[in-house]
Amino acid sequence: MSPIQSELPCHPRSDHNPNLRTIPQANHKQSGLSLCAQLFLSNAQFKGNPLVQDASWFISHAWQYKFTETIDSILAFAKTENLDPSTMIIWFDLFSNSQHNTAAKPFDWWQTVFMNAIKSIHSVVMVIHPWENPIPLKRVWCIFEVYACTVTSSNFHIAMTSQEELTFIDALHTPERFHAVLANINSHKSESWNPSDRDSIFEVIQQTVGFVALDRLVFDTISNWVVSSIKKLMKPYDKESEMHLILMAVLGGFLRLQGRYQEAEEILEKCVERWKRVFGVNEPNTFSAMNFLGLVYQEQGKLSDALPIFTECLDGQTRLHGTDDLRTLRTMNHLGMVHQNMGNFKEAESIFRECRITATKLFGETDLETLRYTSNLAHSLQTQSKFSEAEPLLIQCLSAFKTICGLHRT
Repeated sequence: MSPIQSELPCHPRSDHNPNLRTIPQANHKQSGLSLCAQLFLSNAQFKGNPLVQDASWFISHAWQYKFTETIDSILAFAKTENLDPSTMIIWFDLFSNSQHNTAAKPFDWWQTVFMNAIKSIHSVVMVIHPWENPIPLKRVWCIFEVYACTVTSSNFHIAMTSQEELTFIDALHTPERFHAVLANINSHKSESWNPSDRDSIFEVIQQTVGFVALDRLVFDTISNWVVSSIKKLMKPYDKESEMHLILMAVLGGFLRLQGRYQEAEEILEKCVERWKRVFGVNEPNTFSAMNFLGLVYQEQGKLSDALPIFTECLDGQTRLHGTDDLRTLRTMNHLGMVHQNMGNFKEAESIFRECRITATKLFGETDLETLRYTSNLAHSLQTQSKFSEAEPLLIQCLSAFKTICGLHRT
C-alpha cells in the first residue's frame, strides 16, 4: 500500500513510545504528509517491527470526543475482542490522514480516502459515548462512514469506554429504551464543521440511497450489532443460569422490536419455560419474559395465545407487586389491548379505565404514562360509538402531547 496514495494506516502507540519522538515535527509539516506516511518513509521501528503497517480496523469517531476517552474505548474494544493492543493495527484519521492544509482539500479527495480505507480494511469500529446521546450519529462524516461500511459489505463494530459499556449493558434490560435512541436517528439533521462537506455528502446520499433509506440502513446496522453483542454476552453463562435467561429475554425483546417475530417467539418460549422450571412462576424476571412473549404473540395477531399469557402474568404480578406498580400497570394495559383487538370492547374499556385511574394516582394526569392509557380508553370508547365520552379525553391528550412533545411529534 503506497504511503503517498493512501496515507498509510497507523499502528496505535502512546506518546511514551520513544520511536515517535525521533520524527522531528518539521519533517511531516514540511512534507505535508500524514504522521503515518512520514513514519513509513523513515522506516521507524518498534521492537523490530514497522510502526506503520496495513490496518485491520478503521476507527470512526467524533472529533468532539476527548482523545483519551477515544483511546480508552479502543482499548476496551480490544479487550472485548481478545485482541492484543500492542499488535492491533488501526486506521485513525488524525494520524493516517495529513492534517496539513485540510481546508484546501476538496470533498472528492476526502470521500475517496475514507471510502478506499474502509473498502480495503473491511472492518469499521465506531466509538460511541454516551450511548443515550451518541454524537457520531449526529455527525455527517460518521454517518457517511456507516454508509460506506454497508456499501462495501464491511463489518461494523462499536467501541465504548469500560464504564460506558456497563451503562449500556444495564440499559439493554429495557430494549425499548435503546430502541428509542436508534429510532431518533435523522441523517438529514447531521452536522459538519465544514458546511460544504455536509452539502456534498447530502448530495451523495440524495443521488444514491436517499435519507429515509440511509436512516433505516444506520438503524439496521447498529441494531444488528446490538443483537450480536447480546448473544456474545450470553455465551459465558450456563443456559439455565439467571444471567443467561435475563439476556435471553432481552434478546427476544430486541428481536421483537426489529420485527423478527419468528426468532423472538422461539427464543422467548424457551426462555419462559426455563424461568418457570428453574426459578418458579412467582419470579419477577419470569413475568418480564412472559410480557415480551405476549407482545410477540399480540403483534403477530396471535391474540388467542397472547390472552392467557397476559392474564397469567397480571395475576402473578398483582400478587407479587400489588396493583400500584408500573410493571403490573403495563401488563394490565397489554391485556386491555388484546381484548380491544379481539373485539371485547367492554372488557377493554373496563381495563383501560382502571389503568388510567391507577396511573393518575401514581404519576399525575398529564404524565406520558397516564396519557397513554387515557388515549387507549378514548379509542375503546370511540369504537363503541361513545363519542361524547371519547371526545374530551382525546382533546385532553392532544393538548398535553402538544405541550410535552411539540406540535410536530403528535
